[in-house]
Amino acid sequence: MNLSDIFDSNIELDAEISLGDVTLPLPAGPGVCLFTNADDQPILLLPSARLRSLVRRRLTPTEDAATRRTDLAAITRRVWFRRTFSAFETQLAFWRLARQLFPDTWRELMGRSYVWFLHVNPAESLAHFTVTNKLTAPGRYWGPYPDKKAPQHIAETLLDIFALCRQPHPGRDRCDPASCVYAQMGRCAAIENGRFNESRHRQLINEAINFLGRPLEENLQIIHQQMTTAARDQAYEQAQHLKAQILAAEKLKKHNYLYINDLCIFCVLAFQPGPKLPHPDHPAGRPRPTIAPFIIRPGHIEPLKMFHVEHSAAAYAAILDRCRATLAAPFAVDQPSPQVELLGWISRFLYGTEPREGVYLPYEASLTATEVAERVVDNFTKQPPTVAGDYADGKSTNLTEVQDAEANDEVADRLDVDRVAGDGLQPGH
Repeated sequence: MNLSDIFDSNIELDAEISLGDVTLPLPAGPGVCLFTNADDQPILLLPSARLRSLVRRRLTPTEDAATRRTDLAAITRRVWFRRTFSAFETQLAFWRLARQLFPDTWRELMGRSYVWFLHVNPAESLAHFTVTNKLTAPGRYWGPYPDKKAPQHIAETLLDIFALCRQPHPGRDRCDPASCVYAQMGRCAAIENGRFNESRHRQLINEAINFLGRPLEENLQIIHQQMTTAARDQAYEQAQHLKAQILAAEKLKKHNYLYINDLCIFCVLAFQPGPKLPHPDHPAGRPRPTIAPFIIRPGHIEPLKMFHVEHSAAAYAAILDRCRATLAAPFAVDQPSPQVELLGWISRFLYGTEPREGVYLPYEASLTATEVAERVVDNFTKQPPTVAGDYADGKSTNLTEVQDAEANDEVADRLDVDRVAGDGLQPGH
């Protein structure tokens, strides 16, 4: 592998040049770096929101004899680097480079990424919604979610709205009303005349699937119309039941349920800060901020051509066209890892509690270029993005701090960097 193909450039350490001077070519802002030995064998890959400061710290020998940190300065000959312009782009570059450079141990670098999905197999005789962190069983999946709580709440909401069977058992194709307390309470809509109706249960499962496939506001409007009709017909018990459905469904308005979508057609547009570049209409003028768009699908993240904030709607129309093209080939949920790991950190960006850079928009067929442009321009003009050109002093600004692997000294131990220096083997081999 030619490192010059996957990194922007490198610096070569020289004992006669001070560390401060030799590291000046490194970006002061965000990026990813790779420490290599005299044979250009990888030693350690790290991301940071302040790359130059990170490299200087890691190449400065520590005076603490108790520390387990390896003296990187003694075994490092070069530092390769790639410049990035947002936390999202930094983590994406780190993920891809880790897989390329350390194919057997890259998961140790990334850490455990928890991701959860809502699943149902409508072909089963007693189909039911479950929460899982695997993409192995046949059926339909919704997600991704960074924790188990959100899909569990969605499953419980569907149980309430559609009065689904609450006591399915693996290996059984029937529900026994005589032993089901929910059936005896009248909370199982598949029970008719004291018997479980498999056809009715399958119908309810399909209605719940259709519910998940429609915008929430449209679902609320449908239930509200049904409630109004029931009240007009003096079917007050039914109207009260529909009112309870509305209250349950409205809980899904929270941020954690914004990206509810069938995983096969999951598609999110991400607009991140880019570098400052000359504007084509004013090539001699001052460089202006750009936007770096990405299309997020379950199986991959596709970076698109960057453009200036005040660009025409044609740029946004081209992005939507690309979304439609990617959706023409739905994601196959039986694809093996590392797709699950990728979905894990995607979900952290979508649902993270920390302030996020940029704009994340779930793709919908009804989305127009004008709507996308308004959202993006409003975000980037209201709070201008911080790019690497604003990091002259090496201090953090409004860039969300990327998880800095140097904070965890165990990373170096797991990579066995001393052995790398001794025999030239890649970590983990």
